[in-house]
Amino acid sequence: MRGVERIAAAAVLAVMAGGVRASGWPDVAMPAGAQLAETAPRMVFNGTEMHTEVFRTDMKPDALTAWLKQSWHDDWVRDKVNGWDVLGHKDGDYYITVQVRPEGDGSRGDVGITRIPPKGTRPAPIGVGFARPAETTVINDISYPDDPHNVRTLALANKLTVNQNSSWYRDHMAAEGWRPAEANTCQEGARGCVLAYEKAGRAMMIAITAGPAGTNIVANIAEDK
Repeated sequence: MRGVERIAAAAVLAVMAGGVRASGWPDVAMPAGAQLAETAPRMVFNGTEMHTEVFRTDMKPDALTAWLKQSWHDDWVRDKVNGWDVLGHKDGDYYITVQVRPEGDGSRGDVGITRIPPKGTRPAPIGVGFARPAETTVINDISYPDDPHNVRTLALANKLTVNQNSSWYRDHMAAEGWRPAEANTCQEGARGCVLAYEKAGRAMMIAITAGPAGTNIVANIAEDK
């Protein structure tokens, strides 16, 4: 089942230049010879539209960040996050984030382009349409509207045990007409269980694991268009 793992499924590498894509996403200018690969043409992360890429360049991180700053005419912000050098820049209705770190004799990194919601609007609430036990927190809700299979991934957490969550989902999914795609057994006291279901062109996999302060749930949903 695809989901956040599709970030690793980069396609053909291509040198990018400045400009705007046919899809409306701005291109991020990179030095000559830099290689970029699109990882998510369009994703909705917690209600906000995004576009993501990965890149590799022979330039050292300091040289690359200096190049970007000049390209952005000093209209940028900079931070350090977990060993990454992170630069941000507003480009019209979009906000561009580039994070870079050393790799070999050059650099590698990620590009995230976020569509800024129109003034006076808010991102759609996350977790809408996905059933969950009471007192469950939705941490992330990621979807890929342009994917052929309408892929959506949710991360949730609550204070129920693995078995309590498994029982809740088995009962709920049966009541909603979902058919088990696997045995969906969960031994008493298990630290983790996976439930799989199918229904009218849709497939769902729910991974439930014990965490240090409760239980974590990751649901992957794919629906044929």
